[in-house]
Amino acid sequence: MSRAEPWERPVKRTVALAGATGLVGRSNLEGLLADTSVQSVHVLARCKSRVVHARLTCHIVDFAALSPLPPVDEVYLALGTTTKVAGSQAAFRAVDFDANPASRRELEKTRDAALTPFLSAIAAREEQARAKREAEQNLSRAKSRVGWRLSHVHDYLKKLEELEELEFEDFRDRWNTGERLLELIRSTLVDEVAHRPDLTDQQIEKRIEKLVDAHLEEVLDE
Repeated sequence: MSRAEPWERPVKRTVALAGATGLVGRSNLEGLLADTSVQSVHVLARCKSRVVHARLTCHIVDFAALSPLPPVDEVYLALGTTTKVAGSQAAFRAVDFDANPASRRELEKTRDAALTPFLSAIAAREEQARAKREAEQNLSRAKSRVGWRLSHVHDYLKKLEELEELEFEDFRDRWNTGERLLELIRSTLVDEVAHRPDLTDQQIEKRIEKLVDAHLEEVLDE
């Protein structure tokens, strides 16, 4: 076996991980302990980690008043909680919005720390979930509102016929035209109302009329 040159030997790193009990924190800890180039991992936590490893040191800390920490080469922040687990909105913010910056400031004081990009995994995940729930609620409300207003397509065609701007063979012809227009404009209208929940019923009806005008020639030519 050939002897490795100094520059070929793996660099041993000392790493700090703030938050190791959540989904992202646990995954980070497993990866760091599996990495043979990491000689020691310092975990900052509110309670003792269940993980036992020769290269792992767990520091039970108060994130609101951190004590000086050992010098490290890398820092990973994965602190986070939920309002349900924390017990209140104030307690949730104390972890996700206060503890992360406090940890960052203290760890930046360590001589060799090279802080990785700020990470608040749970806060990001909760924000994504909130945005998804809001979008789903807006879509559901939009479908309901549009469903009640779509009959205006038939009313509008009847109005155009009475104004002699359109001519249909009979009621069935006008009805079939209206149903075809409904197929074409429904998804567009739902999407617009979902993104503009402030639209009034009158504005929705006006938008229906504009969409009918835009697609009417296409339907009549079929």
